[in-house]
Amino acid sequence: MIELPAPDPLKRLPNLRHLKVFEAVGRHESINAAASAINLSQPAVTYAIKRVEEFFGSPLVARSTQGTYLSDLGRLAYRRVSRFHRELGEAVMGVGAGAQDAEQRLSRITNLHISTHLAMADDPMLAFVPQALGVMPATSLRAIRELERTLGAQLYEQTSEGRVVTRKGRELARQLGLAVREIDLAHEEIAEANGERRVRVTIGILHISSTSVLSHVIERMARTEPSAQIEIVEGSYEANLDLLRRGRIDFIFGILNQRVVTPDLLCEPLFNNPYVIVANKAHPLFRKDTVTLADLAAEEWISTQRGTPRRQALERLFRSASFPRVVIETTSLSVHKSLLRRSNRLSLLPRFDFDLEAEGNLAIVDRKVAIARPSDGLTLRRNWEPSRVQRKLLELFREVSLELPEIGAPQGVVPAQPARAGAQPCATPSVEGAERDAPDPRPQRGGLR
Repeated sequence: MIELPAPDPLKRLPNLRHLKVFEAVGRHESINAAASAINLSQPAVTYAIKRVEEFFGSPLVARSTQGTYLSDLGRLAYRRVSRFHRELGEAVMGVGAGAQDAEQRLSRITNLHISTHLAMADDPMLAFVPQALGVMPATSLRAIRELERTLGAQLYEQTSEGRVVTRKGRELARQLGLAVREIDLAHEEIAEANGERRVRVTIGILHISSTSVLSHVIERMARTEPSAQIEIVEGSYEANLDLLRRGRIDFIFGILNQRVVTPDLLCEPLFNNPYVIVANKAHPLFRKDTVTLADLAAEEWISTQRGTPRRQALERLFRSASFPRVVIETTSLSVHKSLLRRSNRLSLLPRFDFDLEAEGNLAIVDRKVAIARPSDGLTLRRNWEPSRVQRKLLELFREVSLELPEIGAPQGVVPAQPARAGAQPCATPSVEGAERDAPDPRPQRGGLR
């Protein structure tokens, strides 16, 4: 499991009652109307607004003889605060509360409840939660018990191994994490508008993603948005998926549809990136006029583990021949390339990750052979509203994907076909579909026999 460092949990949120007051002022565009709607005095509303402004470090409300209204920064904050409350409401209803009941329970939830539960989801044994929150252990225990009573749900249970978070508790933590991320984004967008700090974008990539495409995107982003701070988290599909659904990363770039994906996610195919056979230029196969499947089957191979798209592609390549000996299994692209340079083994690499000039002594064994793989693309949260900088990065991924034949595709290979179908619900491809979509790895002319 990948874990990312998180900001001070208790400092990520202001007083939740103050946030509710700010949202009411934004909705009614009037302090008096908001005070009447939420049954507070005007001084109490003014005090709450002041505290929220201090939290975000900027004036959010403008006052004039015509009345009180949100400033430009206030509108930025209001959009995110509204989304925060929507996510928070869905989180509470997700544990079984009805809409009317949820409103009452929401009014009793505090910053400490949310921060403690999020910390508990990462450390259910409570070993480091008090230290992370800066509170006493008794305070943490009291907070989680209060939250269970408030929601009327069992969020934790004792087992022989100690305290664990229940399935309902994990789902609550996931949704709370998405809600808190909206406040983080409000902070970042306001700070960016004030020119005070960089906006952070966190990308999840798979162990063997299209590094060539990624590097082109990051390079362009650095030129067009020099103030953006880009964080890249590399890990397995499952680990990145967990971080994405919890709001710890913004989106995933890499091969799509590896596993069953939940309805709260969208997959956007960007390009098809078939595998090609790669070896050291000194490999004896390059001295042969014709390379056959039997020749390839006689060689030692480097591949990924069984069940992965790359291994499945290798199995399709040899479906009518003896399967070769796979002597090394690794998901590390750098290990693949390093071993290929230092040995006479073979491997499959995605076409756009193979740049003839950059790879030095590596070459494609047969340029007429390309083995299909699932499309590369973006995995996004369905209800995500990206910031301006995040949206710019997404646009660059789409832009670069349309230029792929010009940025490192080996000459002589069939040009890439953009897989631009727009974002759509993620689905798991069937084995039959993968077989049907794969081009014949044994062309009649000039290919493998």
